[in-house]
Amino acid sequence: IQTDAYPQKNKGNAIRRKIDLNRICMDYGVRVCSYKSAKKLLKEIDYDPYETKNPGISFRASDGTPVILFDSDRSDLEIRFTAAHELGHILLGHLDYRSKEKDSYPNYAEWEANFFAISIITHDILQEYAAMTNI
Repeated sequence: IQTDAYPQKNKGNAIRRKIDLNRICMDYGVRVCSYKSAKKLLKEIDYDPYETKNPGISFRASDGTPVILFDSDRSDLEIRFTAAHELGHILLGHLDYRSKEKDSYPNYAEWEANFFAISIITHDILQEYAAMTNI
């Protein structure tokens, strides 16, 4: 997941950065891979992301490890949003809401994951603005 952590100092010499999703995933033991690099996992859960055209999915692997898979053919921003959205499902406990990976999350779980991802992307945009304007 591209973080574009751009160290820039503002007037108070504070370094501004995007939220490091890779670090959060590592700290929580979440495995993150593109669909292209996760053929074995996709086979394990019998899931064809190209059939569903889904930009990402989160689930527990057979060993219990939480996993985020994403479509690496999307734009960097869309991949970042998708990863944040799927991380939201994991951290908010939504993986327990489905019996199979192909099952949908309840609508409220999608709203919660969207809000989680929007919060991260909004933070990034505001940090970028603050760095640009030197505030």
